[in-house]
Amino acid sequence: MAERLLKEVYLPDIALGDSRVLFCGVEQCIPRTDTLPHIRSHFLMVFIVSGKGIFRNPTATYHLGAGATFCVFPGELVFYKEDAEDPWTYYWIGFSGGEVLQILHRASISPHRPVHIANDIRELEALYASVVSYSTRLDFSVKLKIQSLLYDILYHYARSVASPDALAAISTNCSQHIVCAVDYIKSHYQTELSVAEVARAVGISREYFCMLFKRQFSISPVRYIREYRLKTASMLLLTTRDSIAVIAEKVGFHDYNYFTNQFTRHFGVSPTGYRKAGLDISIKSP
Repeated sequence: MAERLLKEVYLPDIALGDSRVLFCGVEQCIPRTDTLPHIRSHFLMVFIVSGKGIFRNPTATYHLGAGATFCVFPGELVFYKEDAEDPWTYYWIGFSGGEVLQILHRASISPHRPVHIANDIRELEALYASVVSYSTRLDFSVKLKIQSLLYDILYHYARSVASPDALAAISTNCSQHIVCAVDYIKSHYQTELSVAEVARAVGISREYFCMLFKRQFSISPVRYIREYRLKTASMLLLTTRDSIAVIAEKVGFHDYNYFTNQFTRHFGVSPTGYRKAGLDISIKSP
């Protein structure tokens, strides 16, 4: 398997329902020391073939090995890192669509249960490998095949729901304060939201809240709020015809120039350029 291989699949002209495969890939990891938390504007499913590592979302930390899949939900702050001595080899697939969200929930995959443990590793590995293989040629029939493979993968998860006992054995719940804080931010990011306000809402001091948040995700609450707003703005740029000024207001930036500067710094392109590209160009790796 290649040391690092990234394939991206963008399907603007075909979809099943409202679902769309955005990209896929495979990686044999090299232990990294500069791993940072992620916030994404799409779903990401990561299937681990071998090795060990951790996955952390706002509700728990999971210690995952071969056969595990973790799902990242749009707008969710997550952190994942391979083990230094036995790093992961994994496949990933990114996708979007409300219908897919419903399927995930029926398969008992949600932000509170983001991990699945496979009964048959070989079957899932073959499905993910097929997606990567087909992505090298994108004629009409191949695009249909990739879409169908996504549903084959989701079917596998739906038919073999992970038991609560299996998940409990690999997870450690994080502070309830952090869980409530993330929910509060997602509900109030459009307002003049401050870290002090979030801390008051969850009933702890600002200093203690900042300490807990940084311990969990290695970034400050201020940075998370800013990046959550920017990611939400990126989704609105691609899915609505609202003006950039209106989108800036919708996501809590009340200074247009500050918004455009922050957006350009984060994504490496202006909001206008991002919308014109018509693709989530922030996708570089899973």
